[in-house]
Amino acid sequence: MIAERKPPTFWPQNPDDEMRMTGALRSLEKENIELKELVVRLSETILRYVEGRR
Repeated sequence: MIAERKPPTFWPQNPDDEMRMTGALRSLEKENIELKELVVRLSETILRYVEGRR
């Protein structure tokens, strides 16, 4: 009888991987929020500038 073999893993499992991924996701979410706030501020500035030229 032939035993089933598992496919080889190319990336060793590291217990810290989940913590790193969570940290990276939080960092990206924070950056995303900051970028959205920047877009809002820039849009408001541009609108004020365009409105002032009329």
